[in-house]
Amino acid sequence: MPLRSTPSRCIITHEMIAGSLASIASTWMIVRRSQRDSGDCFCGTNATSHWLWGERALHQHGASARYTALGYLIHHICAMFWGCIYVSWLQGTGDRRVAPRGGEIGTKAMTVAALAATVDYTATPQRLTPGFERHLSLRSMGWVYLSFGAALAASTLFLTKR
Repeated sequence: MPLRSTPSRCIITHEMIAGSLASIASTWMIVRRSQRDSGDCFCGTNATSHWLWGERALHQHGASARYTALGYLIHHICAMFWGCIYVSWLQGTGDRRVAPRGGEIGTKAMTVAALAATVDYTATPQRLTPGFERHLSLRSMGWVYLSFGAALAASTLFLTKR
């Protein structure tokens, strides 16, 4: 089914699904890699709440509503933003009469994930970085953004029934 010919409500749904899947997949990877790299599965997600709680959030271990829930909420909202960027780019500006091909889907999804990583760590003030980089190795960070991009692509493949 061509994505451009669907009603705008379906495009918004695609953006929400893309962002939500990217958030869930990357959070799952943050949890797994936090456990591996830091010995606590929640510290990476907790760290994102440093937007509100400052330096204290970067040192929190264990699950809590104050740090873990807020950290996930912040991450999810940011993922929704990147999901909108991805779907908008995938839609293009012209009249799309055919669904995007798998290669285009994967390339654009991974490019958006790479752009998100670049913006997170070069254009963002320290106080607004994701925070989980304080607990993860560079390799683990790569896995987080790879899972983010893969989930963006999976949302399109799922919605276009490929």
